[in-house]
Amino acid sequence: MKNYDELIEKGINHYENKKYKEAVAVLTKAINKNPSKDRAYVERGYTYGFLDKKKKSIMDFIKAININNKNHIAYILRGMSYEYFNEFKKAENDYKKAIELNPQRNIYIYYLGILYKKMEKYKKSEEQFKKIIENSSKKNDIHQKALFNQGIIFGEEKKYKKALDNFNKLVEMNPNNEKYLFNLGVVYLKNEKYKKAIEEFTKSIDNIKEDKNIKKYYKVANKLINKSENSNKELYNYLVKLIKKNKIGFPLLTNLLPGINTIENNFKKLYHYTSLNALKSIIENKEIHVSRVDFLNDPAERSYIQELIDSLCNDLNNFLKSKNIKKEPCSFLGKLNLFRESLKVCVNLKILLV
Repeated sequence: MKNYDELIEKGINHYENKKYKEAVAVLTKAINKNPSKDRAYVERGYTYGFLDKKKKSIMDFIKAININNKNHIAYILRGMSYEYFNEFKKAENDYKKAIELNPQRNIYIYYLGILYKKMEKYKKSEEQFKKIIENSSKKNDIHQKALFNQGIIFGEEKKYKKALDNFNKLVEMNPNNEKYLFNLGVVYLKNEKYKKAIEEFTKSIDNIKEDKNIKKYYKVANKLINKSENSNKELYNYLVKLIKKNKIGFPLLTNLLPGINTIENNFKKLYHYTSLNALKSIIENKEIHVSRVDFLNDPAERSYIQELIDSLCNDLNNFLKSKNIKKEPCSFLGKLNLFRESLKVCVNLKILLV
């Protein structure tokens, strides 16, 4: 028959391999074998969390603490469970107790800082993150997490200089981190430093790892477009980069068109095209001018433009179908379809996509 410690190790092995029910069964055997020890209760409580049985988790952590009120792991895990149920005061007390018992664990201080942030007790949250920043190496992951969250809080409190300092430090440590670059841009945006914001957002796009992250870039693009002073080429380069990055850029671009209408007149009309920038120019200015197709540098240019417009139209159509939208949300798709047909026969042509 296996002893208490062997059963616990077997239970840990099970939950590390995501066999949570088996882990609970083995850890229950350990508890039955020696109910006066606290460790098996902690491990089983932790495992219940993976089975979404948080109330059972709390009961096990309570039993562990009743046996050993110096068990800082039981306090921190019970605090996390209380936080899950939005019982913030109980969570705060447990985190504080865990820190009191083991003040060297920066992760405990971090959990308390995140809790205060969630409770919008920003000053207290800042204090926790400051402790971590002052007492950890820059290379340490917890140091960067504290610096990041403190920067977010500074931004919320409109302490933009401090926020910029935090995010610039993070970017210096990791210049290709999409999250750091994006949030640096957000601070510039909040501080109405629009050109700097666009610069950081543009850098950040190159480092997007997951498609789902791209949607937040369209939200900030809408904010930038609505600022009349942002009628600049940098903003349009940013929009084009979004389109190039992911196919969802095509349907999402339609959401930006009302804003683009307000600033299109600040741009010079472009009458020549050689690449995807041609599509950018057409969408920006809602205009294409072809003097004679035969005079183009490359005879294949017109067919290339045709392919780009076909791709855009198809993506827009698929997007509308996926959303069960029967009526077009704007006339843009109709204009593109007209343009697509016109390209097939144009010799001397000027189309206004308005």
